[in-house]
Amino acid sequence: MRFIARRRGGNPQSQIPFPMKIINLKENANMYTSNVYLVLGTWNAIEDVNTLVDVGRDPAIMDKIYEASTGVGKSRVEQVILTHSHYDHASFLPAIREAFHPKVYAFSHSLEGVDHHLRGWETLRLGDRNFEVIHTPGHSSDSICLYCEEEGVL
Repeated sequence: MRFIARRRGGNPQSQIPFPMKIINLKENANMYTSNVYLVLGTWNAIEDVNTLVDVGRDPAIMDKIYEASTGVGKSRVEQVILTHSHYDHASFLPAIREAFHPKVYAFSHSLEGVDHHLRGWETLRLGDRNFEVIHTPGHSSDSICLYCEEEGVL
């Protein structure tokens, strides 16, 4: 399985192989929910950090998490990063916390169940790569983006 991403400033036609596994768990196009991404390292090494980016609100993602190859002896979800606090991105958090006991990161100070409140320019490990947290208020005051300088992807 190989995933493709564009390098920053690159031509949309020039794509590069992306070394991490990024699985979009969203299936139900009829449900108003965000995309939910499970980010894994290329080889599921013990030091890779299995990460959910957003949790959405669709219980069907749980089956997809259990179906994913996440590495031997590792929690299927070690951390959750919420891109903002709107319900379509964060509603399923209590169920994810109960099932996997991940560490939860968010910029928002109003969400329950957050272990670490993010600040801009922090570095987090997702899968087998480091990402910088960029505070991007606009859609919401607590929106963030994640940038991997090594791969040149946002």
